[in-house]
Amino acid sequence: MKTFTDFYEYSQEQQQLLPKVVNLLSQIEERAKHIYGKQRAHPRIDFRGLIVISFSIDFTEPIEIYSGEMITVLGRSVSQSGISLICPDHIAQEELFLKLPLSQSIDTWFSSKIVRKRRILDAFWEYGIQFQARLDV
Repeated sequence: MKTFTDFYEYSQEQQQLLPKVVNLLSQIEERAKHIYGKQRAHPRIDFRGLIVISFSIDFTEPIEIYSGEMITVLGRSVSQSGISLICPDHIAQEELFLKLPLSQSIDTWFSSKIVRKRRILDAFWEYGIQFQARLDV
């Protein structure tokens, strides 16, 4: 049973709302850049791409990442220490694994932690994700 909505399964309404959500977040980030930009440990890079998230629970070996529920979400605004993700579902758990498209030939997975979340336009959630460790899978 799927708990989360994959990017490729968004409803027509979600597909129409997503660009509005991205534009709103870009406007918010642009205004906040002047306030928080100097306080950030790492500069942010504008990024738009699809990120795979795995919700593996109690894994002991990195390969077990593939045994959990996996979904594709939109990533934006990446830095050395984390990334912003957008999806329509509330994610209650704090720890997750994500795959970044750093190389086309190798999956680059990170153990990660949700450090911030906020509801956007009552249709999507934005998550601030902090990278914990790079995993060799």
